[in-house]
Amino acid sequence: MSSISIAEQQLNKFLPTLRELYPEGRRDDAILKELAAIYENIVLPNDVFIGLFDYRTASYFFWSKNIEKLIGYKRDSLLKWGTLISFKAIHYTHYSHLFNEYKYKKRFRNQVPASDRKHIHAYSCGLKLVDKSGQTKRAFAKTKPLLLDDKNSLDIHIEFWEDVSPLIKGNQYWLRWVCNDQTFAYIHHKGKNEFKDLLSRRELEILQLAEKTKSSTEIAEKLELSKMTVETHRKNMLKKTGASNIAALAQLCKMANIL
Repeated sequence: MSSISIAEQQLNKFLPTLRELYPEGRRDDAILKELAAIYENIVLPNDVFIGLFDYRTASYFFWSKNIEKLIGYKRDSLLKWGTLISFKAIHYTHYSHLFNEYKYKKRFRNQVPASDRKHIHAYSCGLKLVDKSGQTKRAFAKTKPLLLDDKNSLDIHIEFWEDVSPLIKGNQYWLRWVCNDQTFAYIHHKGKNEFKDLLSRRELEILQLAEKTKSSTEIAEKLELSKMTVETHRKNMLKKTGASNIAALAQLCKMANIL
């Protein structure tokens, strides 16, 4: 189980309490301090930090206290920077992430019925973050709604961030959105970059078998394909996603609820 999954399990324990406290969403801005106080006391894995984002002010109002240990910046400074944190902490070669995330999130959200938008989960993988010392790290993030407004639009969301540098070797990043059975993925690289999902049905079949330590020969026999076809799919999956190897890709796909 990934560190993000462990952190999410801890936070899910508070969801019933949140729904009791805010059955109709935000009453006033006092909710921001109340939510920050709740999440301040949650014990997180050492390699995961969380943030809370307010859509009304388009800014973060909470970062977990371990963020300084992971990226070097004091969280009070990060909160003062507001949305400028993105330009300070993201490597300049990945600035496009900010615009693509907004563009495709809006497109996907508009395709989802208003009543289902509370179920939208978003994933980002491979984003280059630069810590205070200048070291570049590769991040995986999961975003999920925390509170919606009276129009079923996002009001406050929570983000989980984890350092996955050992799992990434390519320069690209990818974004994925999920709501019930609807999916969409954007991969930032040359060539085709919009997909129904991160992996095709055939790629997923091959990855599922490879994750069970099946060889290319065994997978080929199972799926009635040639060994060359299986190996080509494996190479294409790594090239497309930027994962360092098949085991790393399987781990990232588990984190993104693909596997």
